[in-house]
Amino acid sequence: MGNSIETFNRPLAKFLEYNGLPIENILMPIEERIKVINSMQNILELVDRDKRIKAYYLSKFTISIASGLFDGALNYVWNEAVRALRTLVINYDLRYFYSIAAGISNKYKSLSKEEELEFVSEHDLLEINRRIGLLSDINSSILII
Repeated sequence: MGNSIETFNRPLAKFLEYNGLPIENILMPIEERIKVINSMQNILELVDRDKRIKAYYLSKFTISIASGLFDGALNYVWNEAVRALRTLVINYDLRYFYSIAAGISNKYKSLSKEEELEFVSEHDLLEINRRIGLLSDINSSILII
């Protein structure tokens, strides 16, 4: 119970059914949603209040969890982690970051500005941060940013 679209939103379930799409086993059971939502408070306490105001992906994550779409929620928490890593780089040493990036790929040699961080692939962002040493304590650094 609780993992059917029909229990979540009857008109939406009718729309999906009309178009031949599944409505069962799409959402996580309500009990599982409650477990995650209850644990969110502990996670949010790690994030400074002034930084929470910009944590749009954490809001999207929470809404996805409450809706029962855990797979979508993972996307949002990943996006928040990437955003936090980029902020960490900016606050640490952007010039040093780009010098390491240039050693990984020639396509990063001309980059030097904050706005250009989006051109660094997520894979390379992780690798460069690992080489710099910013990911040595991943449990305490990513979401705290």
